[in-house]
Formats: sequence, structure tokens, C-alpha cells
Amino acid sequence: MIEINIPPSLYHTCVVAAENMWASSKKGVYGKGLANTTKDPRYVERTGCLCEMAFSIWSGIPTNFGYVEGGDKGDFIIHGKIVDIKKFHKRTNSLLLTARQPKNDGTYFDVFKNHDVYVAINLEDNGKSAKAELVGYILGADAQRCPLQPALRGNHMNYVVSINNLKPMGGLQKFLESPVSTL
Repeated sequence: MIEINIPPSLYHTCVVAAENMWASSKKGVYGKGLANTTKDPRYVERTGCLCEMAFSIWSGIPTNFGYVEGGDKGDFIIHGKIVDIKKFHKRTNSLLLTARQPKNDGTYFDVFKNHDVYVAINLEDNGKSAKAELVGYILGADAQRCPLQPALRGNHMNYVVSINNLKPMGGLQKFLESPVSTL
């Protein structure tokens, strides 16, 4: 695993970006982020920004926290491939990727965004700075072969990517050999 320190100045950039995220104004339980609370109403957005910042520091590719109505297509584009940055759940030793949402009739519909690459990042946030561990990555096609399980919160289904299914970050370097752009 690769450790990245996010200093107070960059942490503050992430906090400001999280406050302006479009998800902050979405209606419904999923739009607000299931882990957000009244005590920490921007937890999900801030965590996402911090994880993206950690990847940016590691890769040298700038983040783009700009507003995109309806959300962006992914966090980074590298060689035309969409790279999505996700928080790793250390408690369960897994990466959770939303796969299906329930319909009113009890069935499910697919919502999995089949990005080319998912990068798993563990985050320790002390409220002023953060420490991130780049745990590994998985290709989108491989993620879809992982077990599908009900979410612990909410009533959607997740692909559960075990730490054993993640590839070491060094293998991602081949995606960084030519100029890239952010979304």
C-alpha cells in the first residue's frame, strides 16, 4: 500500500469543494449520501474529495472539483479510460460499488457505472489533514464478477470487492504514461 499525506491547505480545498458539491442538494436518501449525518452533513462528499486528492498527489494529475449538473462521468480520464476513485472500507476489508437500486415492485435495476478502473483508498481524516492509503485497483469488468450483496445501509445491492481482488497500485502506472485530462 502507498501512503499519502494530505496537508491542511489541500484538506481545506477538499472541504470547500465538498460544501459546493451538487450531491449536497440532491433529494432523497441516496442523493444525500447514506453515511452523512446531522453532525457531519458533508462526510460523503468530503471523503470523496480527499480520496481524489490523494490519487492526484500520487499520480501528479490535477483534480477537478468543478460542478457538473447530474454528476461527472468519473473522477479522471487516463488514456481515454475512466478512472473512479472510491473509499476502501477497512472495517469490512472491501470496496463497495453500488450495483443495483430497488424498484417499487421489489425488483432491481442496474445502476453500476462500469468505469474502466476503480481505485480503492483508505482514509484517516482528523478534521484538519488526512492520511490516505492507496490500497489497490480493480478493472470495472473484474468488479462485476465479485459477489453481489445487500447493502448494510439502504436497500440497494453492492458489488463487494475483497482486498484480495485488488491489484497493486504499481500496475496502474501503465495508464499514466501519456498526457491525461480530468473530467
